[in-house]
Amino acid sequence: MMRLARLLLYRVAPRAAGWAVAEHPVGSELGLAELAAVGRVVLSRRSLSFGSDIERFERRFGEVVAARHAVALSSGSAALALAAQLLRLGAGDEVVATTQTFRATILPFVARGVRLRFADTDAGGLDVDPAAVRAAITERTRAVLVTHHGGVPAALDALRAICRERHVALVEDCAHALGATFDGQPIGGSDGGGRSICCFSFGSLKNITTLGEGGMLCTDNARWADEARALRGWGVLARRRTPREPPQIGRYRRVPDVYDHAGESWDVDLDDVEEVGCNRRMSIAAAAVGLAQLRRLDGLLARRRHIAARYDEAIATIDGLRVRHVDRRAAPARHLYTCLVDPDRVDRDQLLQALQREHGVRLYLRYLPLHLSALMRARGHRLGECPNAERVFFEELVELPLSARMSRFEVAHVIAALRAASASATRR
Repeated sequence: MMRLARLLLYRVAPRAAGWAVAEHPVGSELGLAELAAVGRVVLSRRSLSFGSDIERFERRFGEVVAARHAVALSSGSAALALAAQLLRLGAGDEVVATTQTFRATILPFVARGVRLRFADTDAGGLDVDPAAVRAAITERTRAVLVTHHGGVPAALDALRAICRERHVALVEDCAHALGATFDGQPIGGSDGGGRSICCFSFGSLKNITTLGEGGMLCTDNARWADEARALRGWGVLARRRTPREPPQIGRYRRVPDVYDHAGESWDVDLDDVEEVGCNRRMSIAAAAVGLAQLRRLDGLLARRRHIAARYDEAIATIDGLRVRHVDRRAAPARHLYTCLVDPDRVDRDQLLQALQREHGVRLYLRYLPLHLSALMRARGHRLGECPNAERVFFEELVELPLSARMSRFEVAHVIAALRAASASATRR
């Protein structure tokens, strides 16, 4: 009876008003542990902006990703913006960036007047090609910016070697990659040279969340970590800091034992100011939830990997489709699930339309290659610049729903829908 009920639901549900297998708005599981964490913070009568939960979350997160320093922030974008500040990037500098990523990856660098040089992906169309990165580096290049797309690690061994050879920093957008490993080492961990900055996001869709927004900057570089902590809370970085003797301003002296929000203004003079911070701090409630979420991480990853394995097994039996290539040294976090069609055998656009209109599977395509975005076209980038990324996005890419919250029925429905839709989209 149960099997019959599922069969009937599969046949009828896609046609029911509003029903679809869609991306869940929260990518992780939230429950009593997170509720208790928030309640403890709210009822503590202590500051909601400063407290030990942040330090505990940073310390535990650093242990999870094997990073020496972890700095909690208000978002993944805040982490990327801080990375650009720590590297003192500005007009005249160049950054080599992957084109296959979300626009949030590059916008903090664009905002500082940096010129982006986009590196094409490999033949699979999703992972940045180290050879293309090497070719794009010039004497003005200050950093390489890569994304672990969908939680699949980029070729870190080759990328780190290139960055060491050319004396540039490596900035990793790890928003999708918490829990992934490459060659046995966690993504976001030690690079062995203190020249990497890894940026994580805890937005609502991510593998763990800190109440919808949050981020973490990880590095092995102690100076960068100290500067990041200063800049996240209105700090000022200057080349020279001269002590004031005596510590006063003109004839005025600080009132003893009164907090005046003056910072270090009574004590030092600054020369050649380099960077000015703003408020990018994580709240105490968010950090408390982050700690609870880290305790769930292994289970959340196991669920995502199980669903991805189900998809892999099914796609291996469907003509004209293939799974995404994953380096044998990599263990993906499976934030997104992407597969590819053979455009000579399957009409990709027809397949997508059939999945959505006939079978109730709501789809996204991540991402339009950034060199083709309106902003980058306005800056001179054009079609043909990254042919691998373009071909895969426009002709081959299919992204299936993937979330730790998906039910077994939803997964089975997506697989059955993919079989039916691919058959109808086969070129005759």
